[in-house]
Amino acid sequence: MDTFENQFTSVLELRDVTLEYPDGVDASGNPTTVRALDGVNFTAEQGALTALIGQSGSGKSSMLSVASALITPTSGQVLVGGRDITGFSDKQLAALRRDEIGIIFQQPNLIESLTAVEQLVLAEHIRGKRGKELKAARVHAKELLELVGLEGAANRRVHQLSGGQRQRVNIARALMGNPRVLLADEPTSALDHDRSVAIVELLQRVTREFNLASIMVTHDVEFADAADRVAVMADGRLTLTK
Repeated sequence: MDTFENQFTSVLELRDVTLEYPDGVDASGNPTTVRALDGVNFTAEQGALTALIGQSGSGKSSMLSVASALITPTSGQVLVGGRDITGFSDKQLAALRRDEIGIIFQQPNLIESLTAVEQLVLAEHIRGKRGKELKAARVHAKELLELVGLEGAANRRVHQLSGGQRQRVNIARALMGNPRVLLADEPTSALDHDRSVAIVELLQRVTREFNLASIMVTHDVEFADAADRVAVMADGRLTLTK
């Protein structure tokens, strides 16, 4: 199994992970499957940003879904903090995603009627915080918005933010729960080159500052080269190149 041997501590690990989806029936009427992930071995370690690249349909999204505990693999193990989560109940998986995994979606999916700071506070409300905890969360949210370069933008609504600023809100929101793992799905796909570079640099910075195990799916080799590690997905198989 391929692993990285350095000073980082492993937080997320996939061991011989296979994922198969139903794919209709054959000529005899028997169910068939398609293998989206084929024996994937991978470790994501604290303080390191891994770029995951590959063509459309190569298995990148499937790997991210498994890593984020949204899909249970057909076989193999997924470990978070040394715990095998493949046997977790739905309730345990929901708690894991809520408390230990931050997800940055391709589209920010912000709520139009809320301000930037309210987007972050809502995430804590969903986590069950109320009263004084929610007031403290608002202070933390403003600090995170400043950290991602949105000083003075806390009270702006979505229509008052540029595409790059919206993605920065998205990143800050993913950090609200103090996750150990940060997963970004094509975070620069809707941005121009300069804003894309700034977002990748921001992901590098928060990865180190918060000591996160981060994975960024990207189709742009330029941004992959800026990561600490590069993993290439092809036909459901993963190769580590950096």
